[in-house]
This record gives sequence, C-alpha cells and structure tokens, in this order.
Amino acid sequence: MRRLAGTSTLYVLLQAHEDGDLLSAPVLRALGDLENWLKRQPNVGAAMSVYDYVQRMHTVMTGAPTLPDDPA
Repeated sequence: MRRLAGTSTLYVLLQAHEDGDLLSAPVLRALGDLENWLKRQPNVGAAMSVYDYVQRMHTVMTGAPTLPDDPA
C-alpha cells in the first residue's frame, strides 16, 4: 500500500529550558524514538525532524550509524 505524505500536516514544537538542550544525545534519541513511533502509525504517511539531519550529518562525518552518548 502506498501512502501520500503531506495531505495534512501536523507540526510539533519542542521548547528547551537552556540553549542546546534539544541537541543533547538523550533528547535527540527520544525525538528519534517518537519519530519512529509516528512512522508506524496507520494514518501517518511520513515523519521527519531535526533528528534526521543530525543523524545524517553524524554518519557522513564519522561513518558511525548511530549517535554517540557523549556530546562531543
């Protein structure tokens, strides 16, 4: 079955207490988990977040397929 993404869009805004908190490893991992959960829902055609971009940049720069636990 094919899905048509983008016919209805839902934006979720996350707000952090401190600058940089949203890019911390635990928050990025939780965001990735949420995104993966959304993708498995029957009425969701697609989901994407900053996690996708950070994960891709990390893989291209290091060759590692997963984000590290440390912020370095």
